[in-house]
Amino acid sequence: MHNEKYLIVAVDQQGNEVGLESYAGHIENDEVTFECKSQARSFYNKIKEELFPHSVKLLTIKES
Repeated sequence: MHNEKYLIVAVDQQGNEVGLESYAGHIENDEVTFECKSQARSFYNKIKEELFPHSVKLLTIKES
């Protein structure tokens, strides 16, 4: 059975990762992940606007 998680990452215009700690609160393993797609999408939409012009991506991780 495959489980999905949703990972949010942000990078600046030079390709350096932008920390999301101040937006997400507690972060496990330096990653912002969600198990619920709707929660991930909501967080992504908020962060995408707040961090403009940085690039924010919502990635799906499939675990087996």
